[in-house]
Amino acid sequence: NSHTVQPGMTYTYNLGFSFALSEKSTLGLQINGSYADKLLVDKHRVPASELEPVVVRTSLVQRVFADTFIEPELTVGLTNNAPNLGLAMGLRHRF
Repeated sequence: NSHTVQPGMTYTYNLGFSFALSEKSTLGLQINGSYADKLLVDKHRVPASELEPVVVRTSLVQRVFADTFIEPELTVGLTNNAPNLGLAMGLRHRF
């Protein structure tokens, strides 16, 4: 027996802003979310299969050298479908 599974359409959205604290530091705040429509299994909609994970993300971009930046970030989930907590450290270098 085989079944056809088709994910629903997914729509993503985000809103954010950054605030320069100094010539070397920038504070950022962002809200990221998405909405996924109901799942189809054998052309039948699965009840309660919609997802809407929403997270808020804060970051601090710090210039350490002329072309090198580090960006620690903290992400906190706002809905049940989102991860509860996320920590990351980014490193950017312009060539």
